[in-house]
Amino acid sequence: MNRMIAGMKGLSRYRYLDAYSKLQWLTPCEIKKHQFELVKNMVTHCYATVPYYRLLFDNLKITPNDMNSFADYSYIPVLTKEIIKTSDYGLISSKYDNSKLIANASGGSTGTPLTFYHDKEIYETMEANSMLGYSMAGWSGKELFYYFWGNPREFVKKRSIPDKLKNKLSGRILFNSYNYDECRVNEWIEAICSRKNIFLYGYTSVLVDIARQVEKKGLKIYSVRGILSTAEKLHSWQRELLERIFDARVFDQYGSREVPGIACQCQEGNMHLLPHSAYIEFIDDPENPESKKIVATCLTNFAMPFLRYEIGDYARPKEGVCSCGRGFPLMEMDIGRTADSFVTPQGGTVYGTFFIRQMYGQDRVRSFQFHQVTPELINLYVVRGEGFGDEDAERLAAIEAIVRKHLATEMRVVVTFVDEIPKTGGGKHRFIVSDLVRGR
Repeated sequence: MNRMIAGMKGLSRYRYLDAYSKLQWLTPCEIKKHQFELVKNMVTHCYATVPYYRLLFDNLKITPNDMNSFADYSYIPVLTKEIIKTSDYGLISSKYDNSKLIANASGGSTGTPLTFYHDKEIYETMEANSMLGYSMAGWSGKELFYYFWGNPREFVKKRSIPDKLKNKLSGRILFNSYNYDECRVNEWIEAICSRKNIFLYGYTSVLVDIARQVEKKGLKIYSVRGILSTAEKLHSWQRELLERIFDARVFDQYGSREVPGIACQCQEGNMHLLPHSAYIEFIDDPENPESKKIVATCLTNFAMPFLRYEIGDYARPKEGVCSCGRGFPLMEMDIGRTADSFVTPQGGTVYGTFFIRQMYGQDRVRSFQFHQVTPELINLYVVRGEGFGDEDAERLAAIEAIVRKHLATEMRVVVTFVDEIPKTGGGKHRFIVSDLVRGR
């Protein structure tokens, strides 16, 4: 949607975009100062209007006036998913009419989806952050986006011709990728080839399936200017495949439904935190010394604020300032979700990247999933691709020996060939699934 139409509709996304665009070029010190003002404002709002936080602060004998630094802010206890689930409406601000709020839910990639609420205005900040991320990837504001999106909640009703027209006017064409087959992927490829200078945006696993089909057909794609992956962890082998097949750069984005707009990758290859959208803390985890837990404060949802929310992901801060010139802080995200880990028979933790790496070079495997049932048993579900043969099967069978050598001699990896691997309720593909709780 261009500026003129957005203005006629009274939408504020471009006002936010202009502010965010200016903010990114300030110095790190100026940005940090601005972010603390946003955090302090959110804390003040919570204390005055949110019952849960008012009670929490009173029990701690603190007020917003006691918070004069990020160090002071860190004394607020972490907000967990369990607290949110049991708080009923205690986390909703009294400034809002509950009946007018919009119910939303997390993707459920770590279990039961988490329900939360927000107002319509948050969509405007989300759109502004999306456009900011697009611009960091080289979008000029004119190129069309092909959205490959897989959340079934967003395809409940059949889209009418006016809806499709609205999508085109918004600068994006939406493709339902929750359920698809080879025929549907071929249709997508035709659509990609029918236009020039477009951006692809979507779930990483869906984009990879499209790339594999392009490779299978022996096609050369010249119409893609850039690719933005989101919602799922982007592995190095996926980035390499996408960039080779589409001859275009891949830019990763990170956020969640609960805390949208956390980080975007720039053309220098760095992941920039978006400090106007969320304040991110990196918390030590004794079980994972290589990375840190992400604790996020959403700075745009005043209806149901999340202060210091344990989002369920791992990452780590990156020192320095990016050569792109932006003052936004940097982060590295090479582990993924806290749920993406397995437990050894001895009670240790092994992160999913160990198992993902065993699949590097398995070019004739279309899809896979490691699923831990017990500390001793891991099922490896495999969807075979074109040309899969005995040699490929032998390589898969050899994974068990590698696991026993490096992790525990009691562990078994049972390979099962399937036609399809079910997606989560939010339409995502999970490479790592565990039925166990760490430390049990």
